[in-house]
Amino acid sequence: MKVNNFDIDIEKLYLLAKNMGEAARLENDFYMIKNFLESNYEIKFFFESLYVPSEFKLKTLKERFPAFSRLFWEILSFLIDRDSIALVPLLSDSYTRCFSEKENMEIAELIFSQEAPKDVIDSVYKHFKNISFKILVDPSILGGFIIRKSDGTVIDGSLKGRLMQMKRGLEK
Repeated sequence: MKVNNFDIDIEKLYLLAKNMGEAARLENDFYMIKNFLESNYEIKFFFESLYVPSEFKLKTLKERFPAFSRLFWEILSFLIDRDSIALVPLLSDSYTRCFSEKENMEIAELIFSQEAPKDVIDSVYKHFKNISFKILVDPSILGGFIIRKSDGTVIDGSLKGRLMQMKRGLEK
């Protein structure tokens, strides 16, 4: 992947992480920082600002995410030093696709409107074999669930989705 004036070979990054025993952890670290940076405009603006010193950005992230892998901190430091942290979502998506392909495992977000009981989550796992889910809570979906696969497929079983379908049907 060509990024600004440097290349990042996602497959080599995967192999390096795999050899270090951190391939899955790196995927999770990328996912967490991507969601954090995309969580609101002020956070995104702070980390993309040229006026905030790189050391302060890194210190802030280390305080927020102390358990990130050593390899991930190296990647993040590299991106922050080059004012390229905005590339994290792209790198995250690319690494997740590579990891998913190499590990023969699909990765998806499972979104509920509130904390779901274990039996409900287990029921979803029974219906979707060979998928690793990242469980999220988003009250705006009102009820039900949404599954967002890494290949872009969305299964919307949410109350909000059903209401939107009804609205579109009535508008026709």
